[in-house]
Amino acid sequence: MSADLLVRAHAAFRAGDHGAALQISERVLARDPGHAQALALKANAAMQLGDNDALISALQRLHALRPDDAAIRRNLATCLNRRANRALERNDFDAAEGDWRAALALVPWHREARFNLGGLYRRVGDGAAALVLYQPLAAEADEPALRLAIADCLALEGRADDARALFDGLDLPDDLRAAGAAIAARCSAHALAASLLPSPEAPPEQRVEAAAAVIRELVAHRVDSAGFLAAYAPPPQLGERSPELRVALAQALALPEVLDSVEEIAAVRENFRQRLEALVERFDHDRLRRCEPRIAQLAASTFLLAYHGHNDHPLQCRYGDWLDGATRILGADLPALAERRQPGRPRIGLISANWYYCTVGSYFGSWIDALAQLDVDLHVIQLGPREDDETSAFARRAPHFHRFGPDADAFAAAVRRLDLDLAIYPELGMDQRLFAAAAAGLAHRQWMAWGHPVTSGLPSVSHYLTCGDMEPEGAAAVYREQLLPLPGLGTRFALPPQPVGRTRAELGLPAGRLAVVPQSIFKVLPTNDPVYAELLDRDASVRLLFFGGELNAEAQRFRKRLRQSVGAAAASRLHFLPELSRPRYLETLTACDLMIDTLGWSGGNSALDALRAKLPIVTCPGEFMRGRQCATMLRLLGIEGACAESAATLAELAVQRIANRDYAAQFRARVEAGLPALVDDTTCERSLRAHVEAELARSSRIF
Repeated sequence: MSADLLVRAHAAFRAGDHGAALQISERVLARDPGHAQALALKANAAMQLGDNDALISALQRLHALRPDDAAIRRNLATCLNRRANRALERNDFDAAEGDWRAALALVPWHREARFNLGGLYRRVGDGAAALVLYQPLAAEADEPALRLAIADCLALEGRADDARALFDGLDLPDDLRAAGAAIAARCSAHALAASLLPSPEAPPEQRVEAAAAVIRELVAHRVDSAGFLAAYAPPPQLGERSPELRVALAQALALPEVLDSVEEIAAVRENFRQRLEALVERFDHDRLRRCEPRIAQLAASTFLLAYHGHNDHPLQCRYGDWLDGATRILGADLPALAERRQPGRPRIGLISANWYYCTVGSYFGSWIDALAQLDVDLHVIQLGPREDDETSAFARRAPHFHRFGPDADAFAAAVRRLDLDLAIYPELGMDQRLFAAAAAGLAHRQWMAWGHPVTSGLPSVSHYLTCGDMEPEGAAAVYREQLLPLPGLGTRFALPPQPVGRTRAELGLPAGRLAVVPQSIFKVLPTNDPVYAELLDRDASVRLLFFGGELNAEAQRFRKRLRQSVGAAAASRLHFLPELSRPRYLETLTACDLMIDTLGWSGGNSALDALRAKLPIVTCPGEFMRGRQCATMLRLLGIEGACAESAATLAELAVQRIANRDYAAQFRARVEAGLPALVDDTTCERSLRAHVEAELARSSRIF
C-alpha cells in the first residue's frame, strides 16, 4: 500500500502538483513515520511550496534517521534560521532564540544563524553574549556590518576604547553610516560620529534628521550629546530648513523613555530645565528672524515630561512662552485671522491628528455628534497622513470633515482660512506638528481637552476641558488654561467588542495567579517598583505580566530595572509581552486575575479595557488628574475596596484581592451593572454643549 502511494506521490511531484505530493507522502508517513523516501519527497515538495514548517518537520525526522548526513544538517539549520527570522518579525523572541540555538547545535559555524542570534543579544543589551558569537565570524571575514556590530557590543560592555579602535580603516556603506555615527558618539568618538553624517553639502533636511537620530540614541543610552554637537558644528544655517534650530530643539527637548530610579527623575528634569533655558537664550527673537519662516521648524513637544509624576506647569509655561514668540516670528507669513467673522453661523473646529482607531478617537469621537446638535457650523479636521476605516466613519458623521496633508504650515494656513470662532483640540502634545500649529493659533479662541492630560503651557490656549470628577482639590494651580469641568468620564466612550475568552495556554501565558500592568513602559515609573517587589515577596504564587517585550534599548532597560528591583529570586516571575493587536490584548486581560494600576499615571483607556474584560483592579489615586482616572471610574461604578490609601499599602491590597474569589465576583457584578451607564452618560455631552454655548455668547467678534 505504501509503495503504491509513494508511486502516486512521485508522479504528482513530476507533474508539478507539489501539494498533492506533500499530502500523499504524509499519508505514507502516517503509517510509517520513518519511511526515508517519503520523508525526502515530503521535504522536496514542501520546499517547492515554500512550506518551511513542513520542510523542517521532514528534515528533523531525516536527521534522526541519518545523524551523520552533513547535507541534511546544513539544510535543516538553514530552515531553522529562516523560521527564527519569521518569529522575530512577529516579536516571538523565545521562539526565534530557540530556533537559532537549534540551528547552531546542528551546524556550529552556520554564519547566518550566528550573526542573527548575536543581533538578538545585542538588541536586548547583552553585548558579552553577542561577542561570543561575533568574534569567530570576524576571524573568518572582516565585513563592515560585522565589525560595526562588534563595536556596538563593546560599547554596550563599557569598552569604549576597544570599540573606537574598530573604526580605524573602516569604510562603511551608506546604509550603515547612521548606525555607525550613533555607536561612535556613544563611545565619545564625536568627530568620527560627525564625519559619518551626511556632508554639509547634503540637503539640510537629511543632515538634521541624521543628527537628531544620533541625539535620540545618545539620550536612550544616557550619554550627553554636548560633545557630539560640538564636533557636529553645523555651519551657520538659519535660512533654508533652519538646521541649527531643529538640531537645538532635538537636543533641548530629548528625554529618555525609561528612568532607572527616583533620583534619576529629578536629575533628568533638572537637565531638561537647563537645556530649555539654553534654547531660550540662544534662539532669541533676532536669531529666530534669520530662520526660515515656517512653523514646521518648531515641530517638537515635551510629550515624555508629563510621565515623571511632577507638576509640569513651570516647565510647560516656560517652553510655551518661548514657542509663542517663535511661532509669531516663523509664522508671520501665515494668513491672518479675520477680525470680522464671515456671514453665517458660528464656526467650531474639532482638530486632531488622531481621528482614527486609537485612544483619542475612542474617547472623543462622540463629541462630533454632541457638537453637531448645536446651531453652529462644525468642522472636524484631521492632520494627516494617518487614517483608517474609523477616519471614514468620523467623516460620515461630521457636517464638515477636512483631511489635510502632513505639512504643518500648509495645514495651519488652510485651517486659518476656515475662520473658526473656536478650535477644540482633544489632545495637545502627542503630535509635534499640531502642538506648533496650536502655538501659532488656528482660531480666535482655542481650547484643549485631556487626550494628553497635562497643561499645554501655551498662551494661545485659553481653556481646558477636563473630567471634573477626576481633578483633585486645587487642580487649577497646575494648569495655565482655565478649567472647564465635565461630569463622569467627560465623554461617551466607545467600548471595544467583548473579548473572546481564551485559555492561558492558547495565549502563551503562565499558570497560577497572574496580575497585569497594562501600560506602556514609559508610564511605569520607578516609584512603582517597590509595589511589585512587595507583592511578589508576599505571595510566592503570583506572577506579574508587563508589556515592553520589544527588542530595543529602552525595553531592555525597563526589564533590567524591574528584575533588579524585585530581586533575583522573584525575577523569574516577571513576564514581558510585546505590543499585541487590540483583540489579542483584550483577550490577554480577560485571562488575568488582577490589574495593578500604575502610580503617577493611572490607566484611562487601559482601565476601561480592563473593565470591559471584567478584570478586577486595584489602584491608588495620584496627586494629579492623570493619576486619578482609574480610581474615579471605580468610585463612579460604586466599587469599594479597590483603592489603596497610599502607595505603601497598594501591594498589600493586591495580595488580598488577587486571592479573593468573592471579591472578584462582586467586582464583575458591579461592572456588568454599571459600566454601560458610565460610558454612555449623556450629561457629559450636555455639559460640553453648555460650555461651548457660553463661550459663543461671550464672543466679542463683530457679526
